[in-house]
Amino acid sequence: MSGTVNISRRIWTDAAFKDEPMTEREAFVWIIMEASYKPREKRVGAITVNLERGQLVTSVRFMCEAWDWSKSRVDRFLKRLEKRDMIGTDSGTGINVITVRKYNDYQNVPTGSGTPRLPKRDTNGTAAGQQRDKPNTGLIPEA
Repeated sequence: MSGTVNISRRIWTDAAFKDEPMTEREAFVWIIMEASYKPREKRVGAITVNLERGQLVTSVRFMCEAWDWSKSRVDRFLKRLEKRDMIGTDSGTGINVITVRKYNDYQNVPTGSGTPRLPKRDTNGTAAGQQRDKPNTGLIPEA
């Protein structure tokens, strides 16, 4: 399986899903979805943090609450992701900045408008190089 899929961040608050502890896969998807898709500044308390694409600023306590995990489980999970070079962490200023390695593999590269690039289509909505459906003439020839 390859390719990417866009998922709305509202999935975490949708009433269709009951609140329960996240799986490790869901926790990693959460990290990807929380990461900045473009460079930006984020204020955390009295400090302003400059984030690059693929980075997020968060606390272990916030992840514990979001994932319904213990602090030790979050710490072990982040260390395991770091060991596998899936994320990098920097907490030198007392604020945790997580960098998602290979972020572009998980998310489309934004165009100037921030929306993913879509294939070019003709005026009827058919993708370039794709043939339009021909009208169905029926399988049984008329007598």
